[in-house]
Amino acid sequence: MSGLLGYGSCYDAMHEADLLILLGTDFPYDQFLPADVRTAQVDLDPSHLGRRTRLDLAVVGDAGETVRGLLPLVDAKKDRKFLDEMRRKHVKSLTGVVGAYTKDVEKVTPIHPEYVADILDQEAADDAVFTVDTGMCNVWAARYISPNGKRRVIGSFLHGSMANAMPHAIGAASAEPGRQVVAMSGDGGCRCSSATCSPSRPTTCP
Repeated sequence: MSGLLGYGSCYDAMHEADLLILLGTDFPYDQFLPADVRTAQVDLDPSHLGRRTRLDLAVVGDAGETVRGLLPLVDAKKDRKFLDEMRRKHVKSLTGVVGAYTKDVEKVTPIHPEYVADILDQEAADDAVFTVDTGMCNVWAARYISPNGKRRVIGSFLHGSMANAMPHAIGAASAEPGRQVVAMSGDGGCRCSSATCSPSRPTTCP
């Protein structure tokens, strides 16, 4: 991913590409998009076209239908140099900068939240539903929860509503009672009563 949720390798890939195609995305981090790379955008909503970056081609239409129409016109490339280099950078980020928070930290007090997210990723079911609060829980889920095609991450990605993970988790569990649901909630998702909290410990929850 790019932007605040990314590692940097996607940023490099976009800035070093010959052509950037934005499909049905309105990602808000415009400062991470390249200004001098040929860019095309496809979206059903015309108001999204060119809103984040300048475009060489704007297409109003369904992203899936557009891709299916274009693929027969694209010749497969045999040179994997660019792809392999970007993947190498991605792996380096995961094992280096990101991995620094999750290796040899079992005895660190207090434990890093990144370590908690990494353990959740390892222990959760292959088809688990993760709900994430807006803020750092969102970042930790994006960086440490491994997508596999069966898992799902639910959050307030459009409006950025606070303390959404718990009600999302309740709704997901009610919709699919047999499916594992993991709520990644921050202190905004835990409401304390005056009987259990004191002014000196305003974020302590039972």
